[in-house]
Amino acid sequence: MIRITSVQVGKPQTMPAGHVEPTNLATYHGPWDQGVQDNAVGDHRIEDHGVEDHRGRRDANEAPLTWTSAIVKKSVHTRLWLGKENLVGDAQADLKNHGGPDKAVLGYSLEHYNQWREELGRPMLPGSFGENFTITGMNEDSVCVGDRFRIGTAVVEVSQPRQPCWKLSRLWGIANLDELVRQTGRTGWYFRVLEEGDVGVGDELVPLTLRRNEWTVRAVSDIMNDKSAAPTRVKALLDYEYLAEGWRDTLSRRWIESGRGEG
Repeated sequence: MIRITSVQVGKPQTMPAGHVEPTNLATYHGPWDQGVQDNAVGDHRIEDHGVEDHRGRRDANEAPLTWTSAIVKKSVHTRLWLGKENLVGDAQADLKNHGGPDKAVLGYSLEHYNQWREELGRPMLPGSFGENFTITGMNEDSVCVGDRFRIGTAVVEVSQPRQPCWKLSRLWGIANLDELVRQTGRTGWYFRVLEEGDVGVGDELVPLTLRRNEWTVRAVSDIMNDKSAAPTRVKALLDYEYLAEGWRDTLSRRWIESGRGEG
């Protein structure tokens, strides 16, 4: 059974310099909720010593600047309304690169967390990657862009893989975490909302349409990340009708730059 094991929402907040490492980011109360006092989050200190890579080395050149993001999410146990662009209570700080109908809600595999904890030695729990839905029974190899599901009373469709940005690295103080996410293929994926409705923890993702084709989330992500991908593969993905508009725009530029498309 594919189901949601936890739901998280967050609003833009100014994050302090350095990074935050609460034991469970899903229950972290940031400035938008209760405020950060005495330069601490719960029982966990905010460090100002630069950013580590995944081997524990520090980058002494990291500037101690504040930054704004909605990546830190709060765990929610009541049912929420899922609208065309987001869950009620969720928002984005960078509307140029985040949010919109093709990125209404972010899903992430529960099963990935054991691997991250083993590899990074960090107490990463659901919500740590900024996802709205932590989902069991689904991953980047099993789901295709265009797959449709009923969740609660809503209907959603997988629209694109996630492309993690530097804020994930900054949050955890691991300088190359965004690149590690891309390399492992444990990116997560976005849903667009076809029918609005209420959703909550424990809801099953009931398959309505499974494409069962070559365009798994991992395969789509691999083509986007591989600048040397064969132009024919790029064109095939570009023509895939269920792919998010933003990704189609990027692939269209690559197709034109390859000399095979029209400018």
